[in-house]
Amino acid sequence: MKHEQLPQTKVEKNQAVKHLPKIELAQFHDITSLGMATKEDLFIARNKQNKKVLLKHFGPDHPLFPVEIACYENLHLPEMAKPYGIIPGTDYLVLEFIDGLKELKPTHQDIDQLLNIVFKEFAKINPDFLPPRKFKVPHINERFQSIVEEGIINPAPKIITEYSKHENYIKEAGTHFSHGDYLLQNIKKRPNGKLAIFDFEIARRDHILFDPAALFVDLAFNDRARKYLLKELSQRPEYDDRIFKLLVWLRSTAQVFALKESRSQHLWPYKTGLRTLNNLEATKYNKVI
Repeated sequence: MKHEQLPQTKVEKNQAVKHLPKIELAQFHDITSLGMATKEDLFIARNKQNKKVLLKHFGPDHPLFPVEIACYENLHLPEMAKPYGIIPGTDYLVLEFIDGLKELKPTHQDIDQLLNIVFKEFAKINPDFLPPRKFKVPHINERFQSIVEEGIINPAPKIITEYSKHENYIKEAGTHFSHGDYLLQNIKKRPNGKLAIFDFEIARRDHILFDPAALFVDLAFNDRARKYLLKELSQRPEYDDRIFKLLVWLRSTAQVFALKESRSQHLWPYKTGLRTLNNLEATKYNKVI
């Protein structure tokens, strides 16, 4: 693919970009879309040194572009791909291409790594450069009730009436960095066994348990991994059982509501959110949600 064939979205001002270098589009060649197997907004290219890079395209005036840029400018996590810069006048982010990445199974060792990243690395980050994630329990509850009424999930569990009591606590405790989309599809294993994390565009200031809750929902079809995650998580001093369950409900409800149209119901986040919600009452929140 020639660079003229890339989606040519113009950005008048890259106001979010303060420190990342600006790289001209003409420097890249052999541009190839990664296609539907991953995401339509990802391309592999070679720079003028003939080195592979990853181009991430956000689309016109994408509201998440500034957040992703802010993360690559403010964070220096070893799990992140190195940011090379942006293509000026467009909304393309140029990142390191990491060769040899593998999908997570995930093993118990992988889950240990994932939790250590949250509680040992994310917990040290000053997230003041990010906006807070806005929790609106009544709003989410309306969405939950709508998908119940549409027959998408089983009748609402009684425990949901308890959620509003904890909303203010979550807001007050939302002082940590959160990746926001801490799913296996955004986390890969490097050849050396270490993890690589991508897609920081919905990072926010949030409760420290939000990312483990998102991961828990993502493991809806892997009971063994879920049980291990919950066992290890419950031993952490930061763990709060009721808050964690609330966050699981918030996350899974948001996923199902956002993807409930028929064209999106084949997507993994819809399936995992649906399975989580349908098992809320059946398991009575014991052992595995």
